[in-house]
Amino acid sequence: MDTILVLMYVNGTLWIAAVLLLVLEQRFNPPMQADRYTTPPPGNPKVSILIPARNEERNIARCLEAVLAQDYGNFEVFIIDDQSEDRTAEIVRGYAARDSRITLISGAPLPEGWKGKGWALWQGHQKATGDWVLLLDADTKIYPHALTQTLHFAIEGNIDFLNPTPFFQLGSFWERVLQTFVWDFVLLRFPKLLVNRPWFPDNMAFGPFLLIRKSCYDAVDGHRRVCHSILEDVLLSREIKKAGYRTYVVDGTAIFEVRMYTNFAEVLQGWTKTAFASMNYNLPMMILAVLGMFLSTALPFLTVPIAGWFWLTTGGETAWLFLVAGLYQVGALLLRRTLKDLYCQFPLRYVLTHPFAVFVVIYMQIDSTLKYYFGAITWKGRQYAKS
Repeated sequence: MDTILVLMYVNGTLWIAAVLLLVLEQRFNPPMQADRYTTPPPGNPKVSILIPARNEERNIARCLEAVLAQDYGNFEVFIIDDQSEDRTAEIVRGYAARDSRITLISGAPLPEGWKGKGWALWQGHQKATGDWVLLLDADTKIYPHALTQTLHFAIEGNIDFLNPTPFFQLGSFWERVLQTFVWDFVLLRFPKLLVNRPWFPDNMAFGPFLLIRKSCYDAVDGHRRVCHSILEDVLLSREIKKAGYRTYVVDGTAIFEVRMYTNFAEVLQGWTKTAFASMNYNLPMMILAVLGMFLSTALPFLTVPIAGWFWLTTGGETAWLFLVAGLYQVGALLLRRTLKDLYCQFPLRYVLTHPFAVFVVIYMQIDSTLKYYFGAITWKGRQYAKS
């Protein structure tokens, strides 16, 4: 019994450490600013913007309008229509007819061994002539100063692979419940304070906005090196870091926004497809992750009401000790979550849905693992079996 109480206090203290880590990240890896630079970067480098698009008629017009509104003019845009079954190509043709900087590429059929997004980006890269390549998702909206600020930031910091993280547009109830929790899980899995250090072996990438020096992308053979993975952005960042180039993750909420999903089914499907991949398809690691999440994040919320009920009905000292330990864990955990939501500009009231979101994410992790071994991941109308 004493051992269990000690472990509960250790867990609470680890959550306090996670709070301190978040504060230190804000101090030593501060967010990008919207108006730090007011002139083009030295040399006015050309940027090739590559936008993979499969069935993106809902998003592509907004994305292109934002790109064309940039206060930086030296860029070209390639939209790779990845075998879309909707009006994506038709919409892009309309924009291409009005602006010569936009080119529509009709994507070739998916080759054996490739995943869709990586294949689309690889085709776009064959046409790119810029000094920098910006990999941009169709569901993003970049702000007018995005190219100016990110180019300056990367050049000034001698960064080869810059990954700003977005402001999340959250429309539906389920987006607010699950996206806010999953993003905290991602930040815990890949703390910026560590992944931005050259000596740290792992790396993070979040795919909606990746600015890469083209010579660096070419040197690692780009997406051909990671063609097999559905988590191609993370693997590409790891390859670039392993090759000795500088990678950097930064809060880019002042630079662009994204609305990844619009309902419960999309959130579930979207994060399930990458959950096991984020663990490098390592089954023991995933088992530890599921157990760890349950014990450290879900169990405290169960401990408090159970211990509280026993204490109120029996008045026992043991129940009181468990209640206090449970409250310590829950308080530390929710402090971390509240602080992160403040930094990310998430609505704070959804902190209260944290316990429910834990169990949904555990379900996603288990489902992702089972689909990898016994089924297939479905995304954008394609099925990806075990690779």
